[in-house]
Amino acid sequence: MKKRWIILISNILSLMLLLICLSGCKWLHNDEMGKYDDPWKYKQQKGGFYYYVDKWDFGEDAAVILGLVSEMKEREELVIPEALGGYPVRQIGASHSTGLGTGPTYYYGIRAKNTEKIVINHDCYLADFGIKQFEGDIIVNANVTIAGNMYRWYESSEKKEDGKYYAANNIQINVELEKYYRFELFCYEQANNVSYEAMGGNLKTFYTIVKDGCYLNLPHDPVREGYNFGGWFKDEECLKEWNFEEDIVEEDITLYAKWIEV
Repeated sequence: MKKRWIILISNILSLMLLLICLSGCKWLHNDEMGKYDDPWKYKQQKGGFYYYVDKWDFGEDAAVILGLVSEMKEREELVIPEALGGYPVRQIGASHSTGLGTGPTYYYGIRAKNTEKIVINHDCYLADFGIKQFEGDIIVNANVTIAGNMYRWYESSEKKEDGKYYAANNIQINVELEKYYRFELFCYEQANNVSYEAMGGNLKTFYTIVKDGCYLNLPHDPVREGYNFGGWFKDEECLKEWNFEEDIVEEDITLYAKWIEV
């Protein structure tokens, strides 16, 4: 009898774990699609983006970006559209599992190998595989939530080295996000958090996540009434100025704003 209870509890826990995994995969609910259909089969094209339309817990039909047409991969700056085909863009990237987690899972997202900067200006979800084959800057100007199943954390070193999954060098976050640290998923190598201390002023850039050994991009200047901004410094006393052209980021750091009274 005791053994049966153990087996039953084990089965229940396994089912709960499966449901948790499925919930992170954003299963499809479009009436035209089967529950486990590949979204790529239902893709549409608009403005240089591939996307499909789905209704999730947003309470509305929404566009989910699956990828880019060829000519969009060569742009110097790629701005994520707020709408495609008349539908609001609610997520960048999607996953498709061939059935109840037993088969392979396919990941769709933006491959922007020759793009220098990707800009997100509206609230949305960003799948943790939603941007790949990209080695530039991600600029976040809205409340962007990382959604997915932490797939990037488990990528093998072989996949990192073959060039398929390399990602951002700098991720500049110009909004105060509670869970900004999850953007580290887009820096496969050691990622360092750069925080800014406005020293009485108001920040415009709140955090930057930088791949280890990279230069730090210049953040937005903070503002303070009655003062002129005098640069970013490595110490609270503002004696050692950070040189954005020469200094590289090799650990988590905080930079301090210097103010000059008008």
